[in-house]
Amino acid sequence: MQMAPPSSPVSVRLHPATRGFSLLELLTVLAVLGALAVSAAPSFASLTRAHRVEALKNQFIGSLHFARMEALRLGQPVVFRRLEPCGEAVLGAGDWRCGWRLFADANGNGSLDKDETVLQESALPAQTVLRKAGVVNPGSIALDRYGQVTQAGTRMELFPAGNGFSAADGVLVCLPAGSRVRTVKGATQC
Repeated sequence: MQMAPPSSPVSVRLHPATRGFSLLELLTVLAVLGALAVSAAPSFASLTRAHRVEALKNQFIGSLHFARMEALRLGQPVVFRRLEPCGEAVLGAGDWRCGWRLFADANGNGSLDKDETVLQESALPAQTVLRKAGVVNPGSIALDRYGQVTQAGTRMELFPAGNGFSAADGVLVCLPAGSRVRTVKGATQC
């Protein structure tokens, strides 16, 4: 009877596709991804700031359209009045960073009296600034009973919060005495 030869160690050869990654390959890929992330971070921050300003613009214009509809529906003036205080440091009379309150101004005095109805209150999105340009009634915007802005040339400035932002980073909402609202990006005048 013959005996089988003693078994020798079997060498297993893996197909190159099933081999996996070496440590050097993995570190190279991670270094490239890290470099891409570092280069993309400033663009992402800029995109985030622009999105916040766009959200504030849409929120303000939505409130303006709502105010116009309510003025027409109620047949009386409607007023935007800036909210204060809100825990934020307000930087002047035209600073609306606390948000605004919208109310029906039945007696036309521009102030919210106890018998008048609050229609809406809005806070600003995080890290945004809203300012009313000009010195005429910097804390309010009045609409007549036809939904028209009563102060010709009213302009709201919307910016990301923080220092170092210029007009190029912001949006103007231009409220002429007529009915058409216009927005302008990256400008200082309507």
